[in-house]
Amino acid sequence: MKSDVLSLSDFAFLAQISTVLFVAVFLGAIYWMFRPGSKQAYAQRSRMPLDDVNPVEPLDR
Repeated sequence: MKSDVLSLSDFAFLAQISTVLFVAVFLGAIYWMFRPGSKQAYAQRSRMPLDDVNPVEPLDR
């Protein structure tokens, strides 16, 4: 239904723009997760719920 509405109007380019925008945001999120130096930060955060004796403070941005 959505594609039918977009194909009948002059706003068909909006579907293309939204797809490109989604891919850009998705690739940005993937890069943010796997950027250099993030492994240590995620390892530290993954141990936080289990560390009762020596609680670790979250990293500041």
